[in-house]
Amino acid sequence: MISLHARQSSTTCCRCRPDLSCDDVTRRSKTGRGQSTVELAVLFLVVAAALTSMSLYAKRAVQGGWRRTADSIGEQYHPKQATSNITLTVSSNTVTESKFLTNQTVLPGQKADVIVTTTKINVENTTKTGEETLGPLGESLWE
Repeated sequence: MISLHARQSSTTCCRCRPDLSCDDVTRRSKTGRGQSTVELAVLFLVVAAALTSMSLYAKRAVQGGWRRTADSIGEQYHPKQATSNITLTVSSNTVTESKFLTNQTVLPGQKADVIVTTTKINVENTTKTGEETLGPLGESLWE
């Protein structure tokens, strides 16, 4: 069998870098392992710092969502301190039709006369006008 590489001398340890001895390669690999560990630790610290700084923004986003939900419910008030004068007007256009049907099957084996009523609402408008005054929510709510 013929070897394509020349046999290394005892002073060289690497085929691609014949100028390095085995001691240099060993020393560099140990230094490289330590350097990799330091790089990994620095990367971990950078990621941890980024996540910590982002947590403030995430916390504010969640608080904003809760605030928006609470605001959509409305102001909290004391029911004994509320006064209102509200007029509710409902107008609609409906058509009601009733039919009297004789001798209809209501249950298996039973027949009866039936009135069928159909109501169709074409338009319905509701208007709420007036004013409402709310007092603050106090300690004496359940007294």
